[in-house]
Amino acid sequence: MLAALVFLLVAGACRSPQAENPTSPSPALPPPDNRPGPPIAPDISSLPPREQQLVVWAPDFLEAGADDRERAILAAAYQRFEQAHNGVNLEVHIKAQFGTASMGNYLRSAQRVAPAILPDLVLLDTQQLWPLVDVGLIQPLDVANEVQIADFYQFTLDAVTYQGQVYGIPYLADVIHLVYDPNRVNPAPPTWEELLQRGPSYLMPLGGSDGYGNDSLLLQYVGAGGQLLENGGLSNPEALQAVLAFLHQAHSRGILPDTALTLADLDAVWTAFHAGAGAMAHVSAHTFLQDDGAGNGLGYAQVPTRQGLPATIARTWAFAILTNDPARRTLALALVQELLAPEVQGEWTALAHYLPSRRNSLEAWPDHGGYLDFLSRQLEVAVALPNGRAFAEFSRNIQSLQQAVLRGELTPEEALLQMEAAAEP
Repeated sequence: MLAALVFLLVAGACRSPQAENPTSPSPALPPPDNRPGPPIAPDISSLPPREQQLVVWAPDFLEAGADDRERAILAAAYQRFEQAHNGVNLEVHIKAQFGTASMGNYLRSAQRVAPAILPDLVLLDTQQLWPLVDVGLIQPLDVANEVQIADFYQFTLDAVTYQGQVYGIPYLADVIHLVYDPNRVNPAPPTWEELLQRGPSYLMPLGGSDGYGNDSLLLQYVGAGGQLLENGGLSNPEALQAVLAFLHQAHSRGILPDTALTLADLDAVWTAFHAGAGAMAHVSAHTFLQDDGAGNGLGYAQVPTRQGLPATIARTWAFAILTNDPARRTLALALVQELLAPEVQGEWTALAHYLPSRRNSLEAWPDHGGYLDFLSRQLEVAVALPNGRAFAEFSRNIQSLQQAVLRGELTPEEALLQMEAAAEP
């Protein structure tokens, strides 16, 4: 059983597209306790044998590229869990993350036609969290009694918060930063002004994804002083106009090449960067780690921002509990607790080239020299994408206006007027 499980589930996080201190309000949380405490444990001894089972659904990226060391870390964690819960079998099923057969679609379909097959626990991108909450699949966590929020980076807590409630336990993360060819530009410009003056070619994904604004565009808005709000409001109109003006100017000068307008995500940017299309580019920390960017002589830095202040957007993957049965919820929380141990989460994420959700797990990483210190600073300033339909619509609008400005259909001033009109009740 354990061997089959390890074959199915391995460490990692998605290579999907993915930044600053202000963000939508977070709920009041209990004081941090750096030792995550055990969940309350109802008596599960009375469960019939067929229910002595914990079912987990995980995205397909978790089984891609795992080596024997990753499997060994997971195998030991699963064994400790099963030994601590005698008679409980752990089953993990891999589901696609995107497309018509994605985990989110599968969960909603199962809720309608076969609720009995729904899992007890899922691991998913937190941007898939709120649609499942809206249809009643995920209930909020009791952070006072069910799980303690300890030592998590603030953006990860924001990522699992929706309408003032906590719906998940953060586990994996990724952030955006700059990569550059030191033979073509060195050092990297920290501000828009210096970038425009020096003129090295600069790649970021401006094509958008399914009509929504990509994380790199939202990063620039945050770096200019904007906040990402759950209610979809325009927190800083002047910052948005400044972003659109910067992008228009960079494009008109050839610093942002036409290629950037066709790039939909960071994977496409990485490919174009390696093909020599730009001297600098946005990159995810996962990709930079996986391809050993620092070891290959590439430079890294924060993304240039309006005033040079550090900013980044983060993606988070979190565990969410679907079962409402107290005993099964306890089992799910116990498994998550085992996987959150620094010797599991820290070593696992380091091997899988993703970032842990907790500081003491990052401290368990092997030495990556200056890059590890850089990542630590980026994680402290990272901003999560808010949950909810209102913010999704804000993202769609900002993407549409950015494309119209870069195509010459609107000026930055006209785009701002349209955005403000769209934001009116």
